[in-house]
Amino acid sequence: MPPVDPTYIHADVPHERTVQKDGFLYGCNSVVTGDSSPRGSPTTITVQDGWHETVMEGQPVRLPLYRRHTTNWIAKLCGTTYPPVMGPCAGCANRIQEQSNGNP
Repeated sequence: MPPVDPTYIHADVPHERTVQKDGFLYGCNSVVTGDSSPRGSPTTITVQDGWHETVMEGQPVRLPLYRRHTTNWIAKLCGTTYPPVMGPCAGCANRIQEQSNGNP
């Protein structure tokens, strides 16, 4: 891994949004750690949506077609794969409620 540029503003102190709060598990809903919006706002990206065939300077070419796609994230109480009675998820209210909704 390349070294960190010593002049980078966060070389010694990481940006607060990159540091996970106590109790965070990958896939755990941020409600557990006090963040009310685990996935933030809708995400919009540009995606390829086919091809356009045309002729340029007498040569046939295929140009990609693009469109904007927006994902509205659904609320999910628990995204971990830990068994609900073991390890860090033992007794977690989000995990218990997610299972009562029919999710593993």
